[in-house]
Amino acid sequence: MSKVFVKRKEVKGVVLDPFLETADCDLNNNSWPPRMVPTRFDVFKERERDWRRPNPMQMERNRQTGGEMKGQWRSKDLQASTGHL
Repeated sequence: MSKVFVKRKEVKGVVLDPFLETADCDLNNNSWPPRMVPTRFDVFKERERDWRRPNPMQMERNRQTGGEMKGQWRSKDLQASTGHL
């Protein structure tokens, strides 16, 4: 199946089925120029990678406390509780 559209302007891109109304298992071939659609696995791996990175609130707390996280022992707390380091 092919269609020809005669226009005065140059076409910058075409998207077939932008609202995902048809049952299409390969979304990578629905646009021109080609546009890669991330798979569920790619999205999962990206979220897992972001999970390990501290969020802005954690970074601010670390900056204010000198890089120590809640629940971690500081050397002076350890020294005060045990009497030695």
